[in-house]
Amino acid sequence: MTTTSTQLLSRVRSNINEPSAAQRTDAEIYQWLDEGLFDYMHKVPQEHFPELTTSKTFTGSAVGLPTDYMFFHSCTVNHTLSGTYTGVDDCYVVPPGDSYLPNFYPCALGAWCQITGNTLSCGPQIINGTLTYVKTPTHLSTASATLDIGAEHETPIVNYGTMMALLKINDADADAFKKLYDDNVAAKVARKESGEIERA
Repeated sequence: MTTTSTQLLSRVRSNINEPSAAQRTDAEIYQWLDEGLFDYMHKVPQEHFPELTTSKTFTGSAVGLPTDYMFFHSCTVNHTLSGTYTGVDDCYVVPPGDSYLPNFYPCALGAWCQITGNTLSCGPQIINGTLTYVKTPTHLSTASATLDIGAEHETPIVNYGTMMALLKINDADADAFKKLYDDNVAAKVARKESGEIERA
C-alpha cells in the first residue's frame, strides 16, 4: 500500500502530541518531511532506493542529464576499440572539472565518462551508451503526495520531521529524535559496508 505525506504528517503529530495545528502548521510539517526525505537520500547509499533507479540510452559521446536526475549510478558504453572492433564497457568516472585525463590520456582510461553541468560526456570513440541514475522523488511538501521509496524508509523521515517540529519550540525531546534519525541513517550505511566486506 502506498504511503502519503498526509499519513506521515499524522505520525509526526502523534509523536509531538499535537493532533491539530496549534504550534506547528500542516504546511510546516510537510516542509520538514520533504527536507527529511532529501537529507536522508543524500546520506544513505543509493542501493537502498531501487524504486528510483532508472536509465536513459543515448547515441554519440554526450547526452543531457534527464530532468528528473538526482544521483549518478553508472554508465555503460559501446565504443570502438580498434578498426572495426567494438566493446561494451562500464565507464571510469572522471571527477568534475578534471580536464587533464580526458584531454591527454583518453585511451589510457579505457571507457570513461564525466558530468559537466547538465551534460554527461563519454569517450573514447563512443557509439552509444546507457546512463543509469537515481531519479528525484516526489516532494512531500504538499498533502497526499506519494512517498516513492520503500516502507522501510518511512520511520527515518518521520523522525526527522518530529525532530524539526520539536526544535521549533525548543523542546528537549528534539535531541532524542535526532539520535533516532542518526541511528536510522547509520544502520543503512552499515548494511552497505557489511555487504562490501562479505563480497571482498
